[in-house]
Amino acid sequence: MWGALAADNNRYRKGIERYLVALRQMRADGSLPLETARGSRALWYQNYDIAMLVTIAETAAQQGHDLYALEIKGRSLHHAIAFLLKGIA
Repeated sequence: MWGALAADNNRYRKGIERYLVALRQMRADGSLPLETARGSRALWYQNYDIAMLVTIAETAAQQGHDLYALEIKGRSLHHAIAFLLKGIA
């Protein structure tokens, strides 16, 4: 977000790269491996990561980039949210 606000393209790109890393690491079921390794707190951390990914996606949307529609190997933010909702249910 700071990169977008300060017109610092390098920082903005780093934020986008973190989003891409999350999608690359995501399992097919939408879980984030670093978070599910946390055991009983896994859903809390999955929720936290999703909040950060949504913040990045919203910031990118203001810059004209649609990260919500982005998929890597069939995985997207929507898959992470679906995993979280299934876990809560």
